[in-house]
Amino acid sequence: GNNESYQHARRQWNLVDDQNLVYKFMNEFDMAMNLLEEKHGWLNIAMGFAAERYHEEDKTISFERAGLVFCFNFHPSKSHTDYKVGLNQAGEYRIVLDSDWPEFG
Repeated sequence: GNNESYQHARRQWNLVDDQNLVYKFMNEFDMAMNLLEEKHGWLNIAMGFAAERYHEEDKTISFERAGLVFCFNFHPSKSHTDYKVGLNQAGEYRIVLDSDWPEFG
């Protein structure tokens, strides 16, 4: 442990206030994820139809939970536009949170 030392804590919350650092963007995304969870309660619901669809080459993971579809791209250099994901229910979906939005850096 760090003997309850703020100086050696893993999360130094003051970093988000420094406008020269990008931690502020991570904090904004973290807040947005928490608000999304508060609104939809997706953490306490079992995985849906697209449970853990993992594509090794594309470095993507997609799953459905609480009526939301989560798509994560972990590829270091490949961006995916109009990425197709199989879902249990047909329809039009809208983006409610995107890490590429300007407020997230």
